[in-house]
Amino acid sequence: MDKTFRKLTPKEVFFIFKEEHRLCSQFDCEAGPNVELTMDSSIKEWRYSMDLLPWRKLGNYLNEEFEIDISKNEWKSVLEPSRTKKLGDVCRLISKHAQIEIIKPIKIFGKDCLSASLFKTIKINLTRRGVDTSELKPSSLIEPYLKNYFGELIEQINKNYTGVIPELKTTETKLNQINSRIWLAFFLFLIASFFWNPFWIITIILLIIGLYSGNSEKTELVKQNEMMFIPGIKTFRDLVETIIEKKYATQLSSQPPGNNLAKKLSHHH
Repeated sequence: MDKTFRKLTPKEVFFIFKEEHRLCSQFDCEAGPNVELTMDSSIKEWRYSMDLLPWRKLGNYLNEEFEIDISKNEWKSVLEPSRTKKLGDVCRLISKHAQIEIIKPIKIFGKDCLSASLFKTIKINLTRRGVDTSELKPSSLIEPYLKNYFGELIEQINKNYTGVIPELKTTETKLNQINSRIWLAFFLFLIASFFWNPFWIITIILLIIGLYSGNSEKTELVKQNEMMFIPGIKTFRDLVETIIEKKYATQLSSQPPGNNLAKKLSHHH
């Protein structure tokens, strides 16, 4: 089947960025989850809200995310100086180049099946981003992919099916609480050691324990279930059904491009 593509509108590009901020900023201690982004937000505000890279690396990242090839000079013209350039200009530049595939049903036993087509496309897109999809089936749990391929999964779903993910949640491990106390004690003893040398020994011990505890915490996070999840979406079949159900998703808009997204934006948050 021949693939059909359409251009992304500036409003859709902005909605993608807004959703990225809503979903991902909570996981970066350097980001600003409470920033309210608009098309008039400065690049400096946008970069702060998401702890984004300097303009050269950010341009390269956006080229990769949207599968486009915008030159460094063009990126610089909309990203610098960051205090005066606006996010809307970035959205308009990307919309001139970026496009997404319009997913069409495929025939299975003589009947049109949109869900099978959506799953196949998701699998192909993840594979192209370096995700191991050799064992991926509709019944596969999403959580392991969230843990091991967080950026690739969220980026692809959010770009192609914007607005489908209601929220991302994590469960704090027992080691996480212990680890927080260890690092607090480490910094307190580090400060105290400048005034009394014997505290250096305790500081070094706490550092070693903290590093070991941090590695153990990551292992615990990967091994245990329900540690990182999307409420109501446990499997890739659930994800596909949600994409079909959410008519405002970019892929399935029955209205002209941008209409549903504009309506969604006006009620978002």
